[in-house]
Amino acid sequence: MDEAVRIHDRVAEALGEEISRFRDMKTLLGVLDEDATSLKYNSVLWPGFKFNAYADVNGLLESAGYTHTEHTSLDVESPAQLAAWSCDIPEFDECFGPAIRRTKRPLFDDILPAYEGYEFLWKGDRYGAGFLWGLFLTSSMVWE
Repeated sequence: MDEAVRIHDRVAEALGEEISRFRDMKTLLGVLDEDATSLKYNSVLWPGFKFNAYADVNGLLESAGYTHTEHTSLDVESPAQLAAWSCDIPEFDECFGPAIRRTKRPLFDDILPAYEGYEFLWKGDRYGAGFLWGLFLTSSMVWE
């Protein structure tokens, strides 16, 4: 556990400055193309997931998150039955969409980093769904 904390601290320090975060991420991952505006790599820590990061026109880290490396079919009767991390945003949208993003928190938010909240209709009812770093977290019917 001490080694994991040490690695986390080193990575957090290396990516600490917002203005250079995307450039520093490329360096950390060994990307040699200085003009690259996106990074994609299979996660060593989470087999079956790919990490994706994109820079904006100014070279700043604009978005980052995970997707499945292989398409996952969702076999549930309701979005509320999905387990956490069982799908990514494109898989969810394919099954239950179209979903409209209503909330997007900063990538390094202190409370909900990289959180995205979506709203969609399912069988005539309004639902909401939440994702962290691009992976499904929760869904429920919206009660008014």
